[in-house]
Amino acid sequence: MESVADSTITGPSFTMPMHGPLAYDAADLTAGGWATASAGERAASASWRAASGRTPLLNRGWARCALDASMAAAGFTLGYAARYAWHIGGIHEIVYPIPLALALLLGAVAVALTVLDLARGGTYRRLAGGPMDGALTAGRAVTVAMAVVIVLGAVSQQTSVSRLAYIYAWALMIACVLAGRVARGSWLAHGYRDGRGVRNVVVLGATPAGKMVMQNLATSLGRGYRLLGFVDEHGEAPHRFGRFAKLGSVAELPRLLSAHMVDEIVIALPAASHARIAEILTHCGHRGVAVKLVPDLFDLRLSRVRLDSVVGIPIIDVGADTVGRARAALKRALDLTVAACALIVAAPLLAVTALAIRLDSPGPILFRQERLGKDGRPFAILKFRSMRTDAERQLTLLREQNEASGPLFKMRHDPRVTRVGRVIRKLSIDELPQLWNVLRGNMSLVGPRPPLAREVAEYEDWHVRRLEVTPGITCLWGVSGRSKLDFDEMVMLDLYYIDNWSLGLDLRILLRTALTLLRPGGAY
Repeated sequence: MESVADSTITGPSFTMPMHGPLAYDAADLTAGGWATASAGERAASASWRAASGRTPLLNRGWARCALDASMAAAGFTLGYAARYAWHIGGIHEIVYPIPLALALLLGAVAVALTVLDLARGGTYRRLAGGPMDGALTAGRAVTVAMAVVIVLGAVSQQTSVSRLAYIYAWALMIACVLAGRVARGSWLAHGYRDGRGVRNVVVLGATPAGKMVMQNLATSLGRGYRLLGFVDEHGEAPHRFGRFAKLGSVAELPRLLSAHMVDEIVIALPAASHARIAEILTHCGHRGVAVKLVPDLFDLRLSRVRLDSVVGIPIIDVGADTVGRARAALKRALDLTVAACALIVAAPLLAVTALAIRLDSPGPILFRQERLGKDGRPFAILKFRSMRTDAERQLTLLREQNEASGPLFKMRHDPRVTRVGRVIRKLSIDELPQLWNVLRGNMSLVGPRPPLAREVAEYEDWHVRRLEVTPGITCLWGVSGRSKLDFDEMVMLDLYYIDNWSLGLDLRILLRTALTLLRPGGAY
């Protein structure tokens, strides 16, 4: 499954009303109940998929292949015309244009190799993503194809081909292929918003892996998925997980598939429950419901899993450290560079904010609070003071008005916040002094937000993994809904970040943070 920072991170979740009672006998899990479906049920399922869940034409593999080939051919043609018809780059190097037959041959080779390279990488077997899905793969394919074309042109013993013609063809082929994908993605996204071609998906299992799948699917409307909710194995899970509703138990699955017109289920059950999968596959096969399986290995650490073999025996190797020493040094270098530059650039804003706090209410300008950092080590976090000085004492009186889930405390209209505090909290200016924490090494620019000790005391076992890395000023959930997310959803995104860290992911989160600050709406 792709990274949620590489595409659109925020997005709506969907639920559909159930038609009829949900009670379903345990006997329905027997061979007769699972393996049979009435002709009426099959016809209804087929009718629904024909009307709603059908894969859009431009998202089918052969259509995407044809589109890439057409756009690559257009790019090569434009490159040829730019050099030999429009004489861009001058005419002093051109004695005779290359023969048309040679140009057609080289163009055909370039297009064919580009499409073959993309097909070999599985581009047309996967459901396409956003408008820029596979941009790097497309660029690589065109580059390899043009390298072969240059060699063929050199050994053709025909009139020498202008080097500029190769450069134009290479650049325009990449541009045209990406333009075609942007147009296709925009057309598909418009259709998905109107409900055309959207596939209704249900997640089977309320495990940590299942919750991560839900989080990703809820933000994948641009890929044609509509998450309806989840099905619990025994029906003992809470009725909601954040924004996601529980539809019922596995025993109720046959009727749920019809009641909700499900196109696809994603199985994320614990390993001990996989004996049921054969029955589920049989039942879903009779109803035409697609099935995907999420391996339940080491909770959410699948990004660390590597396949290997020892004397021909396949084994699974699980890496112990997501961020090695070299990558940690690179992250630290990014932190120091950006934090130092940001403090210099933001110096006037820091001075104005400090003056406003001093004039608005009595008390210190900076607020110091003990938080827990990497491996639970305490440190003093710095923030601009946005509350009255007696805010901590008033906290116990406001506990019953808490609007957050889990161990967090949040109030949209917190009476302890000062006038200036409301402004700087909404714009996240109160967090700027934490750049000093970054320079000192207590924090990073990007990472899970540092918790209070009393919050950690209320953590479930799987929550504690948030403390495996250095905390950050901004984080993945900070650009995915901010205060609107449920606590468990926040932790899921933190764990995803920990297990999938890369410098590119940090840069994308920083960019999205800057964009989020320009349109604040989730902070309070």
